[in-house]
Amino acid sequence: MSSAMLKAWVEWKERCALDLCSTNARKMLQAFARSRYDRCMERCSAAIDSPRHDSPWHLFETYATITETGQGKRYKDWIFARVAQSDDDPIDVIQGGASLIMRDAVREFVREECSPRTVLSLDRPMGGGEAGSVTLLDILPARPDPGSDVCLKEYEQLAREHARELFSGMSERERIVLAAKEAGLSLAHSSVLKAAGCRKSFLNTVYRDLLIRVSSALKARYPRDDPEAVLVLALMTVRELVHELLRNVQPNDKCDRLFALAGAHDLELAEA
Repeated sequence: MSSAMLKAWVEWKERCALDLCSTNARKMLQAFARSRYDRCMERCSAAIDSPRHDSPWHLFETYATITETGQGKRYKDWIFARVAQSDDDPIDVIQGGASLIMRDAVREFVREECSPRTVLSLDRPMGGGEAGSVTLLDILPARPDPGSDVCLKEYEQLAREHARELFSGMSERERIVLAAKEAGLSLAHSSVLKAAGCRKSFLNTVYRDLLIRVSSALKARYPRDDPEAVLVLALMTVRELVHELLRNVQPNDKCDRLFALAGAHDLELAEA
């Protein structure tokens, strides 16, 4: 299966569009896109009234074609460029990258097409079960006031700005922890421990301290604001730090190798 799947991806790369691919390649890639889309939507289904996208592959293909990395490379090219610079199985590298791109594509779809609560699509536990499971849905009122949508839109912009400011000062281990979280990997995963060069207990401390540092920086920045509002902004800023990491990751660096495991991890969960 992996050989046939790899051929399907290469065929898509060479022919530029799924519609130009063979019937078998189209079926396999569409099935991949549907499975990743469904998994991404499951994570926020409790928080939103989500419409079902008719063509997850089209959602993925459009996003991969028009979106660029921090180095100006199209994500579609980035998917395949990583293969030559990685020792991992090519199909794992390709589908790991594609899974991450689908996650971002789904986030954009949710923001644009779903109810106002989609601003709270950060309902994934920030702690992944190891350093806590606080989410925006845990700390926001169940029924926001009429002005909350406007405020949260403003927070999204502020979070992006603060993430850009904080990103350059992040340590390598902080970036590794965020990469592991985004890839859905436990901080006890052997690849995570190898990349970080330390034990799980220390990585838990690194993640906790990062959350505290971001929160403290924003509390100092907005000393007169409501503490709950600052906490919301802090969690959204951490989420944007992940986006900054994805935009700036270098091929075959430690974080990139962890991202490459995302597709294989999702497959393991689906088969469990």
